[in-house]
Amino acid sequence: MTQPTKKRFKTTGGNRRDQEGVTVLETLISMVLVVFALWTAGGLAVNAAAGVRTARLRFHLEEKLSYHKHRLISLPYDDSQTEGGNYARIEDAYLISWEIISVTADLKTVRLRAQHTISKGITRGTYFYLSRYIRSRGRS
Repeated sequence: MTQPTKKRFKTTGGNRRDQEGVTVLETLISMVLVVFALWTAGGLAVNAAAGVRTARLRFHLEEKLSYHKHRLISLPYDDSQTEGGNYARIEDAYLISWEIISVTADLKTVRLRAQHTISKGITRGTYFYLSRYIRSRGRS
């Protein structure tokens, strides 16, 4: 009797390593790329939230300026709050200050400023004129 011969399987070309899956180095590179992508996305989200907060604070400053501008314009020319000098008041988290300078006997310049008391870098300002005879809109 003859012994059975072993069958030889024909192997395809290429490295044996390519056929066994993912190496540790490839896994580490993939992990670094994923971490970098998540870190970038997180940074974008934080910056967007900060931008929304700043925009909201500036919007409230504009509202405060508009309100106080119209309030000062509506006061009589010789009112105690429209006499020459510096004035300030704190409302909520905002410091509202105005300076009144008498240009002539019948004309005053008002410089109005609003500042957020917590975020010191967020300020807005405007100026307008008060006249005994003419109501001015000034610069908004």
